[in-house]
Amino acid sequence: MNVKGFWVCLLLFSLVSFNLAYSQEEYACSGQAKEFGLEGSRLMQQGRFLEAIDSFKKALNCDSKCLVAYLGIGGCYSSLGEYEKAIETYESAIKVIPRYASVFRNSIAAQYMFQKEYEKAISYLKESLELFPEDQQTFLALGSAYYKAGDFLNAKDNFQKALNISLKKNDDATAKVAQDALNAIP
Repeated sequence: MNVKGFWVCLLLFSLVSFNLAYSQEEYACSGQAKEFGLEGSRLMQQGRFLEAIDSFKKALNCDSKCLVAYLGIGGCYSSLGEYEKAIETYESAIKVIPRYASVFRNSIAAQYMFQKEYEKAISYLKESLELFPEDQQTFLALGSAYYKAGDFLNAKDNFQKALNISLKKNDDATAKVAQDALNAIP
């Protein structure tokens, strides 16, 4: 699997894990914003990224804290290869919804990984861990960044931390990904 494919899978895995961790009421948009968010998600799944961005922006106009809209806009820009716009979207989201800064920081790191800017990705992920020291998704992403940078020792250390935290939190899905990553290190 190529680097971008791996990071897309990791980002999707993180978002699925995020969706399982929080009830829909905590992160989804409400009312009209929810309808625009659902429309944007449908368009995004169809590969109609520019139309999806418009729908997600409408959701934000209705509800400036619509997490799904920020994730959707950033994901669309990333799919279009417009990584800087994705980063700007996620940075804006951190200011508006700081509670989910870890999710957005990991998404920013993924954008840097797509561009093979591993040191920037590592820096963002380390900052995220300062704020959220028990986030197994961030340790997993940091391990991946070190791995792609060729630093297998730090990759192994971070994958192990992701595994340990995942086991402690009974997060079997992340534990499996972390264990598979550990097994892949030469």
